[in-house]
Amino acid sequence: MLSEFLCTFDNSCKNNAEYSEYSNETLFAVLEKAPNLFFQVMATGQIDNKIILKEIENPISDLINLQNIYNETKLATAKTELKTIYLNALIIAAEKGGQKLKK
Repeated sequence: MLSEFLCTFDNSCKNNAEYSEYSNETLFAVLEKAPNLFFQVMATGQIDNKIILKEIENPISDLINLQNIYNETKLATAKTELKTIYLNALIIAAEKGGQKLKK
């Protein structure tokens, strides 16, 4: 199911504001609650990393706790390179929101 959800992140859904907000918030929830599963799916190479990274770098809601998500992501068991890319995306998201994450 997660793989199917992540496949919905493409340019065809970009113009649907309600869906974009919902999917962006859900993406962050998945990354926080199931980072290992998230990275398992991303490691398959079937999902476009660029689109997902862009979503993570641009959270729609100010209510997303980027520090918690960063902490959970950091603990995930995943290829170091893949995990580092997503940790850096979270840092970028925080900076855009005027926050600084504790590494």
